[in-house]
Amino acid sequence: MVLVHGIGSSGAYFRRLVPELAGRWRVLAPDLPGHGRSPRPPRPHRARGRRGGLLRPVPTLADHADALHALLEAEGARGAVVVGHSMGSQVAVELAVRHPGAASRLVLVTPTVDASARSVLVQVGCMLRSLVREPPSVLPVQVASVLACGPLAYLRTIGPVLAHRVEDRLPGVGVPVTVVHGQSDPLCSAEWSAHLAAAAPRGRLVVVPGCHVLQWSHPAQLAAAVDGEPA
Repeated sequence: MVLVHGIGSSGAYFRRLVPELAGRWRVLAPDLPGHGRSPRPPRPHRARGRRGGLLRPVPTLADHADALHALLEAEGARGAVVVGHSMGSQVAVELAVRHPGAASRLVLVTPTVDASARSVLVQVGCMLRSLVREPPSVLPVQVASVLACGPLAYLRTIGPVLAHRVEDRLPGVGVPVTVVHGQSDPLCSAEWSAHLAAAAPRGRLVVVPGCHVLQWSHPAQLAAAVDGEPA
């Protein structure tokens, strides 16, 4: 089972979920490129006598999916159950579409980006509302992860994430898909989660207590949803 974190996050977000799964699964919780302990992309090369860009390239969701596929191949984990949280759900869907057979099942936990909230201002407001509903103990993890990613890289990733239409990609996913909705999540509405479950040819919806970071606030309930039989 492979756990894929969201924007500006890291595998550390799954620290409470891994023990709930480890007795039944071999669990991998990697840091996506440019996140956590993974190296950031190199700065563009500046040819002699020419000005080069100072900003590092920002990996696309497709880049993340390809990197995840390479990891699965290297770890002998082809056909894994792939659990994506928030932006990680978009990466999981891209993986299934771009690399058929890489995943045997997808679990999309509080999947982004809700079609009714695809603007930076709305997202900021939803994130602030979510923040006050999460356990305070997750805040140091959030801060450390954003600093490791780099605040500027985090901000530059928001645009591509908002532009990605996960609902348009889901019909091309041939494996079972479980969408997990947090009852009090302001980032992903109940209607949005139900819409994604319906968009997947073999989709189902599971609702659990909690807000957006379910793997931290309700790891046991999330593990039960992850372990559930696919559609």
